[in-house]
Amino acid sequence: MATNIPGPDRFAPSLTSQISAAEHRLQNQRRLVRVRGTTLNRKLRQWVTDPGVLLWVGGLGFLIGEITQRHTPKPQGPAPAPDTGHPFFEAARNLITLATLARPLFSALPGERTPPSSASDAPEPAPLVPSQAAPSGEAQEG
Repeated sequence: MATNIPGPDRFAPSLTSQISAAEHRLQNQRRLVRVRGTTLNRKLRQWVTDPGVLLWVGGLGFLIGEITQRHTPKPQGPAPAPDTGHPFFEAARNLITLATLARPLFSALPGERTPPSSASDAPEPAPLVPSQAAPSGEAQEG
């Protein structure tokens, strides 16, 4: 009862030819990876250095920064008063007080109020002096 089944070596290529074919496929894959990597690098550099993309990325970064910005809590107490002992603050406070008090006094004084000036009410420009109107060295008669 012998069966006539072919052995594995009869139809299969030799082991050395299988190894060389696998090495050849591996070299082709490595070469394709290098070519694709170089192409990807070139396209990425072109994309990143495009002014429109740089502007878009800058705007996006600004928006993200504004959205994620931490807000500091405001103190609940009254705001601290400025240093009132400093002479500048005393002088400024006195000027503000005087201006506040003087305004009603000046508005109560009798007198002619000047209406706001318009362009048609503007005075005509003064005539030129003859020495300024004539070119250098020439006298203008008139």
